[in-house]
Parts: sequence; structure tokens; C-alpha cells
Amino acid sequence: LSFAVFITPTNFVKINSYLSIPDSINIKMAMFLYLLMTIIILVVKREQIPIIPKRLIIAYMSFLVVMIWSLLWTPDLQYGLLKSLEFVFLTSLACFAPFFLFREEKVFNRFIMTLVVISAFLSVFVFIAKPYSFLEADIEAVKFDTVLGGNYILMQYVTGMASLGIIYHLFYKENSRIVRTIYFVLTLIFLATLMYSSGKSSIISFFLTVLFMFFMSVKRNGAVLSFKRKYFRIGFIVLLVGAVFMMSIGWVFVTRTKALSTPDYYGRVERLSNAKIALDLFLENPLRGVGIGGFNMYSIQMEDIEKFKYPHNILLEVMSELGMVGLALFLFILGSALKNLLYLKRKYWHSHFDTLPNVVISFLLFTFLMAMTSGNITNLALFALVGTAYSIENMIKKESREI
Repeated sequence: LSFAVFITPTNFVKINSYLSIPDSINIKMAMFLYLLMTIIILVVKREQIPIIPKRLIIAYMSFLVVMIWSLLWTPDLQYGLLKSLEFVFLTSLACFAPFFLFREEKVFNRFIMTLVVISAFLSVFVFIAKPYSFLEADIEAVKFDTVLGGNYILMQYVTGMASLGIIYHLFYKENSRIVRTIYFVLTLIFLATLMYSSGKSSIISFFLTVLFMFFMSVKRNGAVLSFKRKYFRIGFIVLLVGAVFMMSIGWVFVTRTKALSTPDYYGRVERLSNAKIALDLFLENPLRGVGIGGFNMYSIQMEDIEKFKYPHNILLEVMSELGMVGLALFLFILGSALKNLLYLKRKYWHSHFDTLPNVVISFLLFTFLMAMTSGNITNLALFALVGTAYSIENMIKKESREI
């Protein structure tokens, strides 16, 4: 539960206010301390530290060194130092915690079930709160504001992850027909919540992930192509349901997407302008970038709109602030994690363990696509899935020995 909450993309400011929690109490930091203490207790109890691949440790530490080194020339030392400290402590814990926590499949299942429970609560809450009309297709009416805050990214992230967790893992465990029916109904509710919330990129990321997983299910054996029918059915059903929802409660997505074609729409102007600034900063400083947090000093300021502190595109952020060196290390970290998952996918193709690499691949892709339009380099969920990409191998080996 604590790890699932810890990696969610929110700072809990609105929740603190609603629940009258003092500002001095930081929920994210409390989760960090709790997880750290849990890991220490597990290490002492087991008297064993799990094996972490050297390639991950070396690449991650190299990336961290580049980040800290760039503090020497960043134009915004205060913000750069804040990002670096957050990466050193919070992001690092998120990345390496799975090696200590996900030692058994049942623990990983509880992690996914926690996302499902949170998603169910948020889905019920948002439809009761009804932030805006289902039918009034007016861009000005899209004000996703509730008593718990207007973080629709959190809403869509959790519902998207919960849906992927069900359709690529939980649904294929040894469950009764009643349990499978409940999972199916929950997935429909989560997809409805995903479409109803006002974010565009989350919806696109989710359906691109489903399409990717469908094509990844195809296996080539010489001239013969084979695929698993369950993933074909999943892809078809999800796309069909998405099309139906798009014509009803998905009007927000359609309306906001159409708005992007308007030349003076602030969302288009702001993102494109900041993307150009990030690219120009990279071209001016191709090797080392402008320094961690430095983009903040160059982003545009639009009237009555909060200024971008980062480009809202994780690749542009790394390129502009850490240059080619940082980008190469970052891509190596992600690419190596995906390569390991694809290896496990091929290895356990005909095993009942095949859902584990599949669901982590879907999580990793969905989170990365989300990071291309929101979040920054301290992305807890993305790095948590990098660690999970390696930790499930130890999990599968342990489960295999016990069979």
C-alpha cells in the first residue's frame, strides 16, 4: 500500500488542506521514511541483501553523478539542488525498493490490488463529484475541480495502471468466474473514468500501450507467426469500449484535442514554445546541457498561467539540462530495463509466469508515454518500474524453486 501511494504523481497539498493536516506534515516524505524503515527491517530479518544488476547500479550512479556535477553551471542553483536532492532520496528509493519488496509474486499482486482499490475509490468519487457535465461540449466547462483537488493526471495514472494490471495479470490468475466478472466490470468503470477525466495524453498513452502489447504478443518462429488469443481479445475489447466511450463521456478528450488545432490555444502555444526552448538549449549546449533545473530560467511566462519549471517532456528535459551524456545514460537505463523484460517474456512465453513480464512492460510503457507530456526527471513511478523490470526475475526464480 505505502509503495503504491508513494509512487503516485501527486504532492498531496490539496488533500492535506481538505483533511486539515498541518503543512509541516509531508505525506510523501512520511511514506519515504516508512518504506526506508520497512526495507531496513526486511534486510535485518532476512540477513540478506538482494542482488541488484551491476549495469543498473553503474548506469544509475553515473546519471546521478552527471546530475550533481551539473549543479556547478546551472543558472538556477536553488531549484536544481531541490531536484537533485529529490532524485537522490525519493527517486532512488523508488528505483531500488522493488528489489527488497517484490520478493514474492503475492506481494507484487498486492501492489497491483492496491492500485485497483485506489482506482475504484477515485472512480466512484469522481462520478459522484461530477466536476463537469457529460453533455456540455464546451472547452470552458472543462474545469476538473473537486474537494480533493484537480489532479486529473493522478486520476488517469491510477486508473490506467489498475486497468493494465487487471487485463495483463490479475485476470489470468486462477480465479473463479465471479472474480473474473468483477475484474471485467471494474475495468469498464476504470476505462470510463479514464475517458471522463480531462487529460489527453493519458488516454492516448493507455491505448497506445494496449496496441503495443497486442503486437508484442506475436511470436515469429521461422516463417510462422503465432500469437496468444487472450491478448487479441483484450486489444479488440478495449479498443471497442474506448470507441463507445469516446462518443459519449469522452467528449472532453475530443473537445480538448480539437482545441489543439486552434493557433492561439494556450495549451498549444505554451507547450510548443517551451519545447522549442528546450531544444534550443540542447543545441547550444549539446554535451552537458544548461544544468539540472536550468530550464526553469528560460521557459516562457504566459499571463495568468503558471510558468513551466520543466518542459513537460522527460526526453527534452534531460537533453536540455544534462545534454547528450545525461540523455545517453537515461536511455540506457530505460532500454536495459525493457531489454530484460523482453528476455523474460520470451523465456516464459509458455509458462504461467508470462503475465509478470507482460504487465510490467505495459506499466513501463504507459508511464514513459505519460512522462513525455507530464512529470519531470524525478518521476518516481518510471524509475520504480525500472527496478521492477529486474526484480521480477528474482521473483520468478524463487517461485519456480517452490513449485
